[in-house]
Amino acid sequence: MITAVVWFVIIISGIVWFTYDEHKFDEREGRRDYYKHIENGCTPKEAAFLVNGAVEE
Repeated sequence: MITAVVWFVIIISGIVWFTYDEHKFDEREGRRDYYKHIENGCTPKEAAFLVNGAVEE
């Protein structure tokens, strides 16, 4: 029974850590893309629009 609890805690901890790490990666990638758009001449508002995944059709 204790082994099952330990494995359950390990699995839940792994899922939480992975989700947190993935969120941080997306945040860093978004910030990098934002500054890349700024360097290419976009205004901050346009850069934020592009980074947030907005699509004009």
